Amino acid sequence: MTDPFVAPSWLQGMHSQTLWSYLVQGAPSPSLRRERVTTPDGDFVDLDWMDGPADAPLVIALHGLEGSSSGPYMRRLMGRIQARGWRGVVLHSRGCSGEDNRFAQAYHAGHVADIRALLPTLVGAGSPVFMVGYSLGGAQLMRFLGEFPDEVPAGVRAAFTVSSPMTLEVGSESLKHGFNRAYTLKFLWTLRAKAALKARLFPEHAECARRAGRAWSLEAFDAAWTAPVHGFDSVSDYYARAAAGPFLRNVRVPSRLLMARDDTIVPPESLREEQVAGAAAVDVLWTEGGGHVGFVCQGRPHWLEDEILGWFEAHGNPPTR
Repeated sequence: MTDPFVAPSWLQGMHSQTLWSYLVQGAPSPSLRRERVTTPDGDFVDLDWMDGPADAPLVIALHGLEGSSSGPYMRRLMGRIQARGWRGVVLHSRGCSGEDNRFAQAYHAGHVADIRALLPTLVGAGSPVFMVGYSLGGAQLMRFLGEFPDEVPAGVRAAFTVSSPMTLEVGSESLKHGFNRAYTLKFLWTLRAKAALKARLFPEHAECARRAGRAWSLEAFDAAWTAPVHGFDSVSDYYARAAAGPFLRNVRVPSRLLMARDDTIVPPESLREEQVAGAAAVDVLWTEGGGHVGFVCQGRPHWLEDEILGWFEAHGNPPTR
């Protein structure tokens, strides 16, 4: 789609790309229009729209763990979409748009009910629709495309994921070690606060929240909160049943998975060879550097966004039947 990824000589190392893209690299602040949608089960999700011509292509974006439309990677994507004259929309996970959702249950890696329910309403007549997911959002996206291939509207032409785990336990283990613990603490800062709020509203989950408040790893948090509150028998049951990897071979939409070999949050082992061996519609692009949702390229400040949109442009025509 674009030139090969080459990390700048001054931005080498397993964490530099991850931190630079999140903390330092510039990102626009495009104006987004919020729409609140009631879900079939009586909860709600918030959509943040980048408006454009009604017949322009639409990019549906899914953020990562505890992310939102305000994240720098989302703002960079929406800026490039706007520059192309396309439309974009960020589909927030429950509880991630700045307001707590209504139920004790919010979202997890295998939660695809909202994508499944809302996608038909987002796909219009004629205009191509593309889907992109970052990190956990990409895992949710591929899980949906593979678990419910018959429910994907024909207007969805292509999909793209960035630094997304198809196997969950590998990244969870990696986040326990070394500098990765700094990322873990960032995630836990909001996850534990949300669990504590839920416990006040839903006292039946108070003990889960107490244990979650003492968690110092994502695995411990998932064992204390995510798994039991969302109906899994254990954390290992959650990681096994929520993973997208086993469903990749059922995906029919042309999909690219972008993975960096130096990603310490989603290590290379998070995507297993056997998971993509029989997945005819899935293309994997490995880069030697790039970190986690980094991909700051030498001489190409928008390499990541142009790679995503270039993949979409290449698959914009209706598939032959």
